[in-house]
Amino acid sequence: MERYEGNPAAEGEAAARRDARQDAEAETARQAARTIALASIDKLQKQLAEVSDYLRREEFLAALGTLQGFEEETKNIIAAERLLRMAMRG
Repeated sequence: MERYEGNPAAEGEAAARRDARQDAEAETARQAARTIALASIDKLQKQLAEVSDYLRREEFLAALGTLQGFEEETKNIIAAERLLRMAMRG
Protein backbone atom coordinates (compact mmCIF):
# COMPACT_ATOMS: atom_id res chain seq x y z
CA MET A 1 0.00 0.00 0.00
CA GLU A 2 1.34 3.37 -0.97
CA ARG A 3 1.93 5.92 1.78
CA TYR A 4 2.31 9.62 1.14
CA GLU A 5 2.58 10.96 4.65
CA GLY A 6 2.43 14.68 4.73
CA ASN A 7 1.23 14.97 1.13
CA PRO A 8 -2.58 14.94 1.12
CA ALA A 9 -2.78 15.50 -2.64
CA ALA A 10 -0.63 12.46 -3.35
CA GLU A 11 -2.65 10.39 -0.88
CA GLY A 12 -5.85 11.47 -2.59
CA GLU A 13 -4.49 10.62 -6.04
CA ALA A 14 -3.34 7.19 -4.86
CA ALA A 15 -6.77 6.52 -3.32
CA ALA A 16 -8.49 7.63 -6.53
CA ARG A 17 -6.28 5.27 -8.58
CA ARG A 18 -7.06 2.41 -6.19
CA ASP A 19 -10.78 3.12 -6.40
CA ALA A 20 -10.66 3.30 -10.19
CA ARG A 21 -8.76 0.01 -10.37
CA GLN A 22 -11.24 -1.69 -8.02
CA ASP A 23 -14.17 -0.32 -10.04
CA ALA A 24 -12.64 -1.63 -13.26
CA GLU A 25 -12.03 -5.06 -11.71
CA ALA A 26 -15.60 -5.18 -10.42
CA GLU A 27 -16.97 -4.24 -13.85
CA THR A 28 -14.85 -6.93 -15.50
CA ALA A 29 -16.19 -9.50 -13.01
CA ARG A 30 -19.78 -8.37 -13.65
CA GLN A 31 -19.33 -8.68 -17.41
CA ALA A 32 -17.74 -12.13 -17.05
CA ALA A 33 -20.60 -13.28 -14.83
CA ARG A 34 -23.14 -11.91 -17.30
CA THR A 35 -21.48 -13.62 -20.26
CA ILE A 36 -21.20 -16.97 -18.49
CA ALA A 37 -24.77 -16.87 -17.19
CA LEU A 38 -26.31 -15.86 -20.53
CA ALA A 39 -24.40 -18.52 -22.45
CA SER A 40 -25.39 -21.19 -19.94
CA ILE A 41 -29.02 -20.09 -19.90
CA ASP A 42 -29.15 -20.22 -23.71
CA LYS A 43 -27.65 -23.70 -23.69
CA LEU A 44 -30.07 -24.90 -20.99
CA GLN A 45 -33.04 -23.55 -22.95
CA LYS A 46 -31.91 -25.48 -26.04
CA GLN A 47 -31.36 -28.62 -23.98
CA LEU A 48 -34.83 -28.30 -22.42
CA ALA A 49 -36.37 -28.04 -25.88
CA GLU A 50 -34.46 -31.17 -26.94
CA VAL A 51 -35.60 -33.06 -23.84
CA SER A 52 -39.21 -32.04 -24.50
CA ASP A 53 -38.97 -33.28 -28.08
CA TYR A 54 -37.42 -36.59 -27.00
CA LEU A 55 -40.09 -37.13 -24.35
CA ARG A 56 -42.90 -36.38 -26.80
CA ARG A 57 -41.45 -39.02 -29.12
CA GLU A 58 -40.97 -41.37 -26.15
CA GLU A 59 -37.21 -41.47 -26.71
CA PHE A 60 -36.49 -41.79 -23.03
CA LEU A 61 -32.84 -42.78 -23.29
CA ALA A 62 -32.08 -39.73 -25.45
CA ALA A 63 -33.98 -37.52 -22.98
CA LEU A 64 -31.98 -38.95 -20.10
CA GLY A 65 -28.69 -38.39 -21.90
CA THR A 66 -29.60 -34.78 -22.62
CA LEU A 67 -30.68 -34.18 -19.03
CA GLN A 68 -27.30 -35.35 -17.79
CA GLY A 69 -25.70 -32.35 -19.51
CA PHE A 70 -27.64 -29.99 -17.24
CA GLU A 71 -25.25 -30.48 -14.35
CA GLU A 72 -22.33 -28.80 -16.13
CA GLU A 73 -24.38 -25.79 -17.17
CA THR A 74 -25.83 -25.51 -13.68
CA LYS A 75 -22.29 -25.36 -12.30
CA ASN A 76 -21.51 -22.55 -14.75
CA ILE A 77 -24.54 -20.58 -13.62
CA ILE A 78 -23.56 -21.05 -9.96
CA ALA A 79 -20.04 -19.84 -10.79
CA ALA A 80 -21.51 -16.80 -12.56
CA GLU A 81 -23.65 -16.09 -9.50
CA ARG A 82 -20.58 -16.18 -7.25
CA LEU A 83 -18.66 -13.87 -9.58
CA LEU A 84 -21.56 -11.46 -9.64
CA ARG A 85 -21.88 -11.46 -5.85
CA MET A 86 -18.15 -10.78 -5.49
CA ALA A 87 -18.31 -7.99 -8.07
CA MET A 88 -21.27 -6.36 -6.35
CA ARG A 89 -19.37 -6.30 -3.06
CA GLY A 90 -16.63 -4.49 -4.97
